[in-house]
Amino acid sequence: MNSSIWTVLALGSLVVGAVACTAGGEEVPDATGGSGGSGTGNTGNTTQAGSAGTGLVPMGGSAGTGSVPAGGSAGSVVGGSGGSAGSVVGGTGGSGGSGGSVVGPADPAFNNGTPFYYAKECMYENDGSPLAECSEGEVCWVADNDTPANPHSEMTVIPMGGDPAVVYNITLRIRGIIEPKYYTNGCEPQFMRATNPANETRSIYVCKASDGTSWNDTYNVWQLSIVDPPATYYLNADNENPGHRVNTIDGEFTVQARGGTNIQMYFDDLNGGQIRNCGLTMAELDVPEKGGNFYQLDVVNWTAAP
Repeated sequence: MNSSIWTVLALGSLVVGAVACTAGGEEVPDATGGSGGSGTGNTGNTTQAGSAGTGLVPMGGSAGTGSVPAGGSAGSVVGGSGGSAGSVVGGTGGSGGSGGSVVGPADPAFNNGTPFYYAKECMYENDGSPLAECSEGEVCWVADNDTPANPHSEMTVIPMGGDPAVVYNITLRIRGIIEPKYYTNGCEPQFMRATNPANETRSIYVCKASDGTSWNDTYNVWQLSIVDPPATYYLNADNENPGHRVNTIDGEFTVQARGGTNIQMYFDDLNGGQIRNCGLTMAELDVPEKGGNFYQLDVVNWTAAP
């Protein structure tokens, strides 16, 4: 007889035998698969699934639960179902982004970020004749026909950059040589020198004007005005009526100015001419030749106003 026929008959006998065993009231339970292996959870570990179950109708082992679990092995007898495939645990989450840097307001760029230098040169003697040797206390013209009937005045704009949404506190240092003027009715000093400089009997300073600030003399006006927020400063203040002289000035003061506002420098000699400087100097700065008056503004620091 063919060998394959003998194999079929043998398998049939086994099945009949198994059924017969249950006829006596005993139930033969199905064998179950082995439990899945447990993983460590560490990235890259592979957990082995449980082994196949044994029995008449064995079930495959359940899937492992590790980071990269392997499927269970199939049952070893006919009719056993294969183990389920292991599922791969989700990948590691991305790292958080770095914190952003805080950006402050733009630089106000006072005078385009450079010192502001302003000078009035002496051009003629007080009668319009060519300049002669300097004489202490004398007056010179700063323009053609600079007479009491035709005094000279001018305005210069100091560029201001920055953010228009920001009001800046800008600390300026002023240095120069200027004839003094007595500003009255509430011009608040912004600094005072502790002692008079060498070879000078008085000191001059910057004062901040009030609504009522005025003057009773005809000495020259040196004025700095800010449009927004509005404020006016006088750069050659003395607290008494000065004589015919010039003084050095050196000090710091703080102004407020909105980004992009208009800053204006005014000069007015009121009754013509200015008092010549015949000997004073200022370290590190160029003193005008022939007795002119001048000053320079340097930015010391700036912040955004609260």
